[in-house]
Amino acid sequence: MDVPGPRNKTICREGSGDDGDKISSLPNNLIEHILTFLPLREAAKTSVLSTAWRRTWVNRPSVVFDDQFWKPYPVEVAANKQLKKLRLYACAFTSSQISFEEFRMLTSLDLRWIKFPNAARVSFIIRCPLLLTFTLIACDTANGTYLDILSEAPSLSYFHCVGNFSSVCVKYAPHLKDVIVHQTARLVDPSKSKDEPTNFMKLCGGCPALEQLCIALELFRDLATQNLITQPGQIFMLMMLRELRLGDVCLSCPRDVWCSMLLIILAPNLRNLIITTKAMATQYIDLNLISAIQRVCGLNKHKASKLLKVEINQLQGVRTEMCCIQWLLAASPELHKMEIKFSPNSLPADQVQTLRDLNGFQRASSKAQIII
Repeated sequence: MDVPGPRNKTICREGSGDDGDKISSLPNNLIEHILTFLPLREAAKTSVLSTAWRRTWVNRPSVVFDDQFWKPYPVEVAANKQLKKLRLYACAFTSSQISFEEFRMLTSLDLRWIKFPNAARVSFIIRCPLLLTFTLIACDTANGTYLDILSEAPSLSYFHCVGNFSSVCVKYAPHLKDVIVHQTARLVDPSKSKDEPTNFMKLCGGCPALEQLCIALELFRDLATQNLITQPGQIFMLMMLRELRLGDVCLSCPRDVWCSMLLIILAPNLRNLIITTKAMATQYIDLNLISAIQRVCGLNKHKASKLLKVEINQLQGVRTEMCCIQWLLAASPELHKMEIKFSPNSLPADQVQTLRDLNGFQRASSKAQIII
């Protein structure tokens, strides 16, 4: 009789693989797929199996925060998780009413490549009293969906938003200093009332401490409909703004020039101005806007008194561009440097004439240098 002994046990162990662990030898993508069938808490427990398994669960392609995830916790703990930093990448929301009000301890929220539901309008509400930084990048809605972003964060200091949306509203952020907002698509909300605040007021009206603002001018083009020059007391002033970066500006378009000038006027302590332009065929000339631009150029009360440096790219030398530059030179007594780059499509003869015009403009600062 062959009595099983230690030797037989060894043979059984060798025949079954590496200590009986066949799963570890599978391809990583297959292991990650297997883990998706486990509840999130159970998948996380696999990190204690060995060094090789320590971070395997992190790479699972989907994460579900369902009732099974919250069930082991008391209700009051499940509501906030004492969570301070939250990053969500490449996931999707199913509700058209999205809120982070339950995360009372959250200090950092970073959302990227988020998919929003297919609805007529999606509301994205941030109400976190301790939130310091909020990042929303490459987050898309379905075609035709309007995404409204509302932020009420009294501690917020940094806000970066890039995506496909119809409006961004910051209601209360007294400590917000740095804002970057760019749209990846032009959305015009047909339901917007004429009495509704401008996008400028929605974004900047609740940010009295704003020091750096970087936007695509498309967001603030509705400023052109406001008669802000004759009603200066009825508009919010960016008193603390030091640097303004304007993207997607067409200086051959009177509306863009007008909006840019208004933003400079609304920031009396502005130090640095960077304008990144784009070529755009102007289908019509708005004579009222050109008249308004020329009128502002002739008024001494509208100045960029603290402006030190200006950068303008893709200059074409058209009348609206030259009006804006003429005003900047005449209204900036502390200006040190203005850097200008011509459009590659401009003709040498036009460039020579533009240089002559620039040299003939009055300069409020004796230190101002124009660098081509």
